[in-house]
Amino acid sequence: MPRGAYWSEDEDRLLIENSDLPITDVVDLLPGRDYGGVLCRRSRLIRRGAIERKIQQPLDRSFTLNDLSRIGQQVIISGMFGDGSIHFDARRQHTAYRIIHGIDQRDYAEWKARQIPELSPSGPHIEHEQDHPSVMWFTRHVPFLRRLHHDFYRIEEGTRKKGWPSTEWAAKLDPLGFLLYVLDDGTRERHVRASTRIFSRRASLGEMRATASVWERRFGVTFSVTANNYDARCLNIRRDALNVLLPVWQRLFDEHGLPECMRYKIVDDPRETR
Repeated sequence: MPRGAYWSEDEDRLLIENSDLPITDVVDLLPGRDYGGVLCRRSRLIRRGAIERKIQQPLDRSFTLNDLSRIGQQVIISGMFGDGSIHFDARRQHTAYRIIHGIDQRDYAEWKARQIPELSPSGPHIEHEQDHPSVMWFTRHVPFLRRLHHDFYRIEEGTRKKGWPSTEWAAKLDPLGFLLYVLDDGTRERHVRASTRIFSRRASLGEMRATASVWERRFGVTFSVTANNYDARCLNIRRDALNVLLPVWQRLFDEHGLPECMRYKIVDDPRETR
C-alpha cells in the first residue's frame, strides 16, 4: 500500500479496539500497512482523543533500581555500557531512561521496554536522523535515575556526556546483562582472529582493561583489549571465550524470548540456533 494512503474507518476502528496491543502486533492485523505508518496513525488518533492517553500514577520517590526485577536491572545497567541513555531536564529536574535502536531492531527495543513496566515506558517514537530512522522508548520521570546520571555522565567541554561505567557497575552485570551489551554494541567478526568485537570511544584503554578484568573473573573467560586508529578501544571476545559463552547466550535467548532479529550478533549463521 502506498505511503500516505487514505485510512478507512474500519482500519481506524481496528486501531482503537486494539490500542493496548504492542505496535508490532497491530501491524500484523493490518495487511499492507507498515510499522511507521501504523505508529503515526495511532499517534494521530491519540491526539484526536479517539484513543485514550494513559494517565501515569506517581511513582514512589523511595523506588530504587533494586526495586526493579532482576531482568529490568540488567536492561538499565547494560544500557549504560551500550545503547541506553538517561535524559536529564535541568529546568524541571526530571530524569528519564531512553531506549533507542535502529528501526530494524524495533522488536528488541520493545522487548527491553516490556522488562521495565514499573517505569511505564512510552513509545515507540520514530526519529529520522540522516536517513537512519530509529525507534525510541522513554520512561516516566524517575528520581533514582538522578544518581545513575551522576555516576554515568561526566562533564566535558561544559556539558555532561555519557562516560564509561565504573568497575563497580561492571560487576553488577550478570550473563544476561553482558549478552544485552553484546547485542547493543557487539560486531560479529568472521574473517579475523577475534570472534566478536565491542568498540567504545567512551572508555580509555585503562578503563576498558579494568572492566575486562572484572568480566573475566565473573564469567570465567579471557578477553583482550586493543585500541584502533579511530580513537576507539576494543574488547575482543576470541573463539575460545566464545565457545564458553555461546551456549549460555543461546539458552538465555530462549529462556527470555529475545527477538530472533538479534541472534545474528552471536552466531555465524542466524539459522544456527542450536
